[in-house]
Amino acid sequence: MMAKLRRPFQDESLFAPCLRHFYSRTTLGRPGDPNEEPIKFTQTLNERAHIDEKEEWTARVPAFGHLSKAIARGDLDEEVEAVKRLDEFMEATGVSDDFIKGTVTQGADVAMATAEAKLAEVGEGSAISMIDNMLTEDMEAEYGIFPPVIPIPQRMTAAAMSIIYGQSADCVYYYLDAFTNEYLWTWFNHIEEGVLKTGHGDLIHHAFYHSFSERRHLRTGEKLKHVTVQRPAAEGLAMVNDVLKDLRNEVSPDNSMDPLYIQSVSSGASSMDCQYSNRAFMEIIGFLYFWSGGSLLRGFPFQSYTTLYPVPGVFDLLLQLPLDMLGPRFLGLLAGSNLWLPMHSMTPLESRFELFGDMAIPPSYDESLAAYFTYGMDAPRYPPGYKQSKYLYGQDAQVREPTEYPVPERKVMGIGDAENEIKKAREEHPEWVAVR
Repeated sequence: MMAKLRRPFQDESLFAPCLRHFYSRTTLGRPGDPNEEPIKFTQTLNERAHIDEKEEWTARVPAFGHLSKAIARGDLDEEVEAVKRLDEFMEATGVSDDFIKGTVTQGADVAMATAEAKLAEVGEGSAISMIDNMLTEDMEAEYGIFPPVIPIPQRMTAAAMSIIYGQSADCVYYYLDAFTNEYLWTWFNHIEEGVLKTGHGDLIHHAFYHSFSERRHLRTGEKLKHVTVQRPAAEGLAMVNDVLKDLRNEVSPDNSMDPLYIQSVSSGASSMDCQYSNRAFMEIIGFLYFWSGGSLLRGFPFQSYTTLYPVPGVFDLLLQLPLDMLGPRFLGLLAGSNLWLPMHSMTPLESRFELFGDMAIPPSYDESLAAYFTYGMDAPRYPPGYKQSKYLYGQDAQVREPTEYPVPERKVMGIGDAENEIKKAREEHPEWVAVR
């Protein structure tokens, strides 16, 4: 019966307007842009983008694996030394123990108060001195956390993953078709002490990397492929969690007591947004906020299937904050320093660059923080001073050094320096700004 029912319970395209790059290209159009007329988002285009996304994701995860092994072996002396200093900082501030414990047992307010009290104990000057020694603008930033959508300094990866997921956990990337909500593919990552342990620098443990859409839920007998089709996200992903734990316990019984986190992603519109504002760090923070539960707070009738299930304690804490506090707190908890950490692509991503493009000038840090979106709006509302950029297409859209465009890929800089580059580009190159 279930296999014959193809109309999904919820329409994931309802969330498309908040993906302003996708929505402007396929629905609204881009006045004053080289490609003004919108293109139709078809299943063919969805499949093309899906292939691009899969290639990109299967490059990011092994990169994290190689980085984990290099740090674990002590191959990166400078990074290892920085991690030691980071551990000292975490111990001194109490973030690694008291903060996480407070979040779980006593709630967000108590946890935040505990963290701030610990920072006060070590003194503002000494805390800043520790951070300055750990984080520098010439360090390498990689996709070192799960899901691999935020590039962070190499030396922060293990600490960040430990804060978010604890000492040991299984993190699963779970992909759904945007039109039908049917299961497409998945992979598992086993994390211990913030380091990827599965495989040998390859994508995943070989036993997990195969389609198991025919596997059935033990209680209902439904195939995994159809479990999410006619259920809301919370109910459907709870059943998916049951099936994935069953599989995990068969293949890796030693990990059977570890928590299992699912990063569910519906293909096409939702996951493509992870690859759009590759140079605007705070845009992706807003994306994660929205898809991890913020959509319900913004008046949407249901939660998207692009979400993290269950939400880790620290993310749950962040979701309780106003959006304008999310970015600073996120950076503060993981790094304690306001750095512009631009995203970057690891594969050609032809559909993104050729058809959707990327902004010549991304929003500034403050503009992204001030952006607002709620159910019924066509696109996020930015503050009055914001100037919409024209889009670049093809190889120009990658914006890699050397380039005349501001804040290129992989260039780590201070927030103030990035703001200055963006402001200067708008003043000196009005031809890069869209006429609206």
